[in-house]
Parts: sequence; C-alpha cells; structure tokens
Amino acid sequence: MTGRRAGIVGIMLLALGIAWVAGGGTHAWRLARAAQAAPSAGKGLGGHYGFADKSGGRMILVASGGTIKSPERLVRALGEGGRSIPLTYGGRQKKSAGDTGRQTAHNFDNLEGEVYRVREGRAVPGKTYCLVEAGSSVLKRLMAPRKLASLRMSGQLKGKIERAKKRKVIRSAVLSELMDGKGRLHRLCAVQFATVKGQALASLVLASGDALAFKDFAARWNALSTWRVDDQGVFDTGAWECVYASGTGGDLRLAVTWAGPEGENVIELEASRGVLRETGRRYRYWAPL
Repeated sequence: MTGRRAGIVGIMLLALGIAWVAGGGTHAWRLARAAQAAPSAGKGLGGHYGFADKSGGRMILVASGGTIKSPERLVRALGEGGRSIPLTYGGRQKKSAGDTGRQTAHNFDNLEGEVYRVREGRAVPGKTYCLVEAGSSVLKRLMAPRKLASLRMSGQLKGKIERAKKRKVIRSAVLSELMDGKGRLHRLCAVQFATVKGQALASLVLASGDALAFKDFAARWNALSTWRVDDQGVFDTGAWECVYASGTGGDLRLAVTWAGPEGENVIELEASRGVLRETGRRYRYWAPL
C-alpha cells in the first residue's frame, strides 16, 4: 500500500470511528459517510474553509479532488468568532514530496491548494477560517464578537437550559457572545448534561434573549469513548470554538469547530424554532504521525 493510499484509508477510518462513537446505527453511519465525503475546501454557507500557516501571514484551501472555481474572488477570511481578515490571492501551490497528508500549519508548505496572503495584521497560526467573496450574504450580516469577561455560564442561564431539557447540567461554558445588527446579544454555549440510564447528552446552545436553540449530541455513555475517541466520557467544552455567526433576529447562521486528537470537524448550523439545524460538515485531518 502506498503512503498516499494509506493516508486516505487512515482518514476514512478515523472519520468512521468518530461518527460511530458519537451516535449509533443509521445516524452514526450517515455521520461517518458525511465526514468521509466532506472535502476540506468544500463549499459551506457562502464560503470555503482553510487554515493559516505558522506565521499567520498566509492561508490555504487544501485541494480535494478538484479545483475551486474563481479562487481569486475569495477576498475575506472569517474566523475567531467573527473577525474579518482581508486577503489577496497568491496562486495555486503544488504538492511536495514531503507532504504528510496532515492539514496542519507545520505541513502547510507541502500541501496542494489555493494560497492567500493576509493583507492586514495576522491570522492565528493553524486556526481554521471561512473564506468568502466580497458579496457574500454571510459577510454582509456578520455579527460582531464581544470580548468575554468569563467563560462561566450564569446560574440563571444554566437553570433555564436545565428546565428546557429537564436534565441537570454538569459541565458548561460560554463559547462566544455576539451582537447582531439590531443590537441584540446572542450567547453560544456548550453543555454536558447528567447521564440518565446510560444515555449521555450534550448540546450546543444558542441563547438569544428569552429563546434557546439546541444542537443535541446524544450518545451511549462509555468510560473510554462517548462522543469522540478516548474522550473518557467527557464532552470537552474547551474543544469547541465559534468561527463566525451571521444574521439578525430569528435568521441566524453560524459555523463552529470541534477539535479532537485526530482532527477537527467544522459544523455549519442555522437556528430555527428552537433547533440548531446542521446544514453542513467538513473535516480537517491532523492526527500526529
């Protein structure tokens, strides 16, 4: 088996393992197929996903079985909860003999893909960003991130979530606070609930005024691996980050990253009637050699 083929097989097996642990039966298989098929530079909510190099001065959209149409039209990188970074297209980079298949800042110069230069300031090295065109609806309605005074969730909000789910919260964190164009505050949170009769539950929660919207992650509790491989039955709230949020009022869209030892999922969501509905998923492979 060639090194390239072995790397592809490894990515597929890791994606299948994550999905099988996170769910069960048909649902888990759908997640596995989505993770397997999702291209790293795939189209999302008006953009494509790439990451920054070790200096934070460049970004790359990794090639995934084809080319991106008009890559020069991608002029902004959204990330870090809603920061907008101006870009200049630098051309297509060819794969080198030293490519390990890992989508990491360390392997940046060896990967094949579209490369962009950061025009102002610096991106966070290795961080995932969503690249969009100037006329993107996501960019036009981008919500402004607020600096968090604390990651701790208030007792009032925790109680509200517990009442909504009729289940005790045992782990929680506020991931991001965002202000929409009408001055309304939205809080994105991650929570783990108490396990009931072997059934574990965790959620992403978007709190917008009095309204709550949930993206649930139900799983069979396992002391070794419940949501991700080797998570020890803990839903790590620190593994989640908000890439961006866009919209106003009841029409909100956002992208989040979920990091693990083997790689990172990018999950796109939209809020609708109390649910954070998943609209897309991408996978970035970075398992250590």
